[in-house]
Amino acid sequence: MKVTFISLKLSMGLLLLLGWLSGTETALAQVIVLPDQPTVLEKTAAETLKEELYRISGEMLPVVSEREAPKGRRAPFRFYVGATRLAHAVCDSFCREAGEWKEDEILILPGKGGMVLTGHPTRGPLYAVNTLIEEGYGVRWWTSTEADYPSRGILPVPPIARSYAPPLMIREASILDAYDADFRVRLRGNAVSRIRWATETPQFIPAEKGGCHRLLFFEGRKSAFHSFFEILPPKEHFDAHPEWYSMIGEERVAKQLCLTNKEMEAAFIQETLRLLRAHPEVDFISISQNDWRGACECEACRAVEDACGGVASGPVVHFVNHVAEAVEREFPHVTVETFAYAYTKEAPQNVRPRQNVLIRLCDIECPFSLPLESADHPASEGFRKNLADWTALAPGQVFVWDYVTDFSNSLLPHPNLLNLGPNIRLFAQSGAIGVFEQGDTCSGAGELAPLRLWLISHLLWDPSADDRALIDEFVRGYYGEAAAEGLFRYIALVNETASAGNCPVRCYHGDCSGWMTPATIVSAARAMEDAVEAAAAAGEPYLSRVRREALSTRHAILLHWQECRAFCEKQQIPWTWGETRQEAARAWISDCEAFGVRTTRETTAEEAPARFREQCEKLLTPIE
Repeated sequence: MKVTFISLKLSMGLLLLLGWLSGTETALAQVIVLPDQPTVLEKTAAETLKEELYRISGEMLPVVSEREAPKGRRAPFRFYVGATRLAHAVCDSFCREAGEWKEDEILILPGKGGMVLTGHPTRGPLYAVNTLIEEGYGVRWWTSTEADYPSRGILPVPPIARSYAPPLMIREASILDAYDADFRVRLRGNAVSRIRWATETPQFIPAEKGGCHRLLFFEGRKSAFHSFFEILPPKEHFDAHPEWYSMIGEERVAKQLCLTNKEMEAAFIQETLRLLRAHPEVDFISISQNDWRGACECEACRAVEDACGGVASGPVVHFVNHVAEAVEREFPHVTVETFAYAYTKEAPQNVRPRQNVLIRLCDIECPFSLPLESADHPASEGFRKNLADWTALAPGQVFVWDYVTDFSNSLLPHPNLLNLGPNIRLFAQSGAIGVFEQGDTCSGAGELAPLRLWLISHLLWDPSADDRALIDEFVRGYYGEAAAEGLFRYIALVNETASAGNCPVRCYHGDCSGWMTPATIVSAARAMEDAVEAAAAAGEPYLSRVRREALSTRHAILLHWQECRAFCEKQQIPWTWGETRQEAARAWISDCEAFGVRTTRETTAEEAPARFREQCEKLLTPIE
């Protein structure tokens, strides 16, 4: 984590106020102090601190108001949570008014008599507590159900000092385990949106835990995005108003909307406002193109494109600005977002998004086996230019949609792990204010999914963090020291092989063809089997965790059975994956069921069982 030491900023008066210590203070008695009139969030933060310290030490600390807090030289050590009077004194020393906190900013200040844990009132005190527990006391929340707690008889107060505001104000890791609201809070994710391709419904973070940014959900498509036809469905309007929809050639068709049609715009605005009135809980709404091509080619839309540099995003920004203007009058707290995606990814000229409009730039065309910041690939070069153009056009209004799994087969090796850190740093350094990381929301056991979620979430909170060190920590801590060598070998084989070979692997590959040779598949599978064998010696929970990850390499072997077996025979390498593919497939399917695999590819909850049966049947089919 990035550390900001703040003692140099403190005035001498504050040093005297806190009785500042440069080292660790061992407190024999401790108490948690809340403001005299605490908010619901501050109460939650105090209870969280109380519960977490109890799990570490077995000691249940009392929670008192500031007016009741013991004072004097013999007073116990006090954890001041939230906007206490002491916290206000600290803020005054920084010449910061209460309203000057940046979103999700935290402040942690230890002293001889106490520690201040505060920040932005929406989530800051709770994030400060979680940061103290994780960084100071060494607790590791690996997954929504698995954590490591150090066991201590007493609670030495760690000398941790933080003054930090995350550069990415909107952080969402859309990965199945993050759908648990409590885990999302611990990972400091602050946004929840529902997508069509998921086998669970994400939990929204309740207000007492800071709440979250929420996008309006459209029931028709079961998604928060691609909303043109969710707001004006062709089945309801096309017959009466074909002119509201795209002209392709000489014909009106239901592909996209005709964004220069004023009658359509008025109807669209009216329906948008109706939806927002029905959903006062949301603070974002996506006004965005459908998930296919078909931009209107009518004379008026073409004229707007020409005036905006000849790009299709011009009519979209003009249209969304008109909708956003109407939204702002009635819902000033709601942000209107739209896509820079597919045919609208290039930034326009001579028009810019209104201040309540957010541009969600997507990188779906890029090869994720290569770092976006340096890949010599047309799609990567185009994305870098688009990112620079949009952030120059609309500084502080650009949000990146990034793709971090293989949507065709999330149980296969996917060579992007070592590029996640550089890519998130690129987004933050370029001026993006938020990132949506679309990962495995379907399978339940995707390749290295626990590691990916933990890594991505820590990087979204602090893009400057050392991603390689985070990977090392998670592998050793979650999968166990015994299995670490085999897993590191597997990670290097999958990721470094693709990068070194300059293999452009996107987010849709049904097998390993084109970027993993039989030699690489076999070597990666052998590395994973070595990790499983080492984990077996270490015992549970490590064995189950590593065996689950071995599903990916076993699946790769099944999909490339003939070429891998021929390679092993030629090289005289022992074959350890079953006498027949059917036998190996039955064992793999059994383990998938044991580990809760729902499907291997992008799908909906309703379609997942049939999709998984279909994949299993293919694997059980004898090879000709």
